[in-house]
Amino acid sequence: YKLTLLADPPEAGDVEGEGEYEEGEEVVIKVIPSPDFSFMHWVGDTEYLDDPLSTTPTVTMPAKDITLIAEFSICNIVKENPEINVKIFPNPARDVFTVESSEMIKQIRLISISGQVVMDVDVGTFNTKLNISNLHTGVYFMQINSANSVISERVQIAR
Repeated sequence: YKLTLLADPPEAGDVEGEGEYEEGEEVVIKVIPSPDFSFMHWVGDTEYLDDPLSTTPTVTMPAKDITLIAEFSICNIVKENPEINVKIFPNPARDVFTVESSEMIKQIRLISISGQVVMDVDVGTFNTKLNISNLHTGVYFMQINSANSVISERVQIAR
C-alpha cells in the first residue's frame, strides 16, 4: 500500500519515508524543516502514527493507501530595513494594537502563523490603531510597509 508524505507549506521542509509498504509494516518517517520553519505536527491519517508530534514517528501501515502531511510554522522573520523605528504595543494585546513608526506607514498586514492574511489595512500616517477584537487568540506576524522598507514583527493576541 502507498504511503504519501507531504509538507505544508511545501517550501517549509522535506519529508522522508514515502513509498509502498506491506500491511502491518512499521515505517519510520522523518521531517527535515527548512531554516526559517519549525515542524508543528502531522495531519491526515494520523491514527496510524505512534506520535503525531514527533519529527520521526513510526507508521504502522494499514491495508489501504494513506497520506500524512507535515505542518510547519514560520520561525524566523528578517527585518529588511532595521534603521526604521517601529513600536507595537501592547504586545500581547486584547482588542487593539497601537503601531508607531519613524517612517510613514503605507500598509499593515496581519498574517496568521499558517500564512493566511487576516487583516490588510492601508494606513498613510506615522501611527495607527488596529482593532483586533474580531480575531482569534494566538500568534501572528505583523508586516508594516513604508515607502522604503518592510518590517515584520511577531505579535500575540491574548484574552
